[in-house]
Amino acid sequence: MIATLDLLLRGAGLGALAVIIVLMARQYGSTVAGRLGIVFAVSIAAALLCPLVAHRWQAGPWGLPVYALCSAAAGLFWLFVLAWFDDAFRPRAAHWGPVAALAAIHLWRGADLARHGGEMPTSELAGALNALPFLLDFGFIVAALVRARAGKADDLDEARRRFRDLMVTVIGGYMVLITGLSIYLFYRQPAPLVDFLIMLGTDFLIFGFLLMTARMQSRLFGRQARAEAPPAPEAADETLHAALMHCINQENGHRVPGLTITALAEKLGAPEYRLRRLINGRLGHRNFNDFVNGYRLAEARRRLADPEAVRVPVLTIALDAGFQSIGPFNRAFKDDTGMTPVEYRRARLGQSAAETEKT
Repeated sequence: MIATLDLLLRGAGLGALAVIIVLMARQYGSTVAGRLGIVFAVSIAAALLCPLVAHRWQAGPWGLPVYALCSAAAGLFWLFVLAWFDDAFRPRAAHWGPVAALAAIHLWRGADLARHGGEMPTSELAGALNALPFLLDFGFIVAALVRARAGKADDLDEARRRFRDLMVTVIGGYMVLITGLSIYLFYRQPAPLVDFLIMLGTDFLIFGFLLMTARMQSRLFGRQARAEAPPAPEAADETLHAALMHCINQENGHRVPGLTITALAEKLGAPEYRLRRLINGRLGHRNFNDFVNGYRLAEARRRLADPEAVRVPVLTIALDAGFQSIGPFNRAFKDDTGMTPVEYRRARLGQSAAETEKT
């Protein structure tokens, strides 16, 4: 009976995941978060399929890719969260490498157990090595949850802020629970009822995410576009907007290192929620740091193209604009222009910049 119900739950979960993948491909396929969300959904589908298409400890020719995707689920969840809450995030080799290593370690563990006929290791060292993949899963999930929490203050999209606490914490917490159970049950044969309850919880999260995807539509992952005809703002918002522009354009408020929306709201003498609503709803920004960095990068571009500033070091320009170190400035500048600051200066100033670099 339990086995039949388990099979039905897996089928229902796979069906819901198929709908999620189609919706995300249609609505968010052009965004990094959307594409990573699709890959993460595929990895969860692989986790549901794994017991059906591959032996628990040894994946055959058809089961190997399924087992590999299932093994990378925690790492893909980490990448998904990074992209979901950071519109400027672009996964690089430094991000994909650890995820690939996680899948490889899981595959090694499965192959090692297959060589021993599926018998659990008896020595403490062998047991620790075989438990390593689950500990790495735990690390990726915790890293994702920490990242989701850390960026909440700068998130201007109220719906997305709520989902940081609701969906990410629930999904991450559930994955932590499953990982903990996997470690606890490592030397034990899990009862069918335990597998059934895990499957039930997984389906609950899948259908919850499906409802969220359908309800949020294009607001879930996509960059928020500015409305062509926004509703008429209130007089108080007009006043706040004027004060904000004066602070940025005349007082160079963006130059304050480590500027937060809380500090800016206090400086403007306005409630923080109103400032969030203004920058998000009227100016079209989903992240406060992106909003501020836009002005910082504009100032940096002007100075790098200024012949009179040709001898000013790039680091000085970055610090003057409000960046706290050269690394984040270089990454943000290249994401914005497709060039490094040195390349940008050389392209704008030509020979004079090249001669300055030599001296």
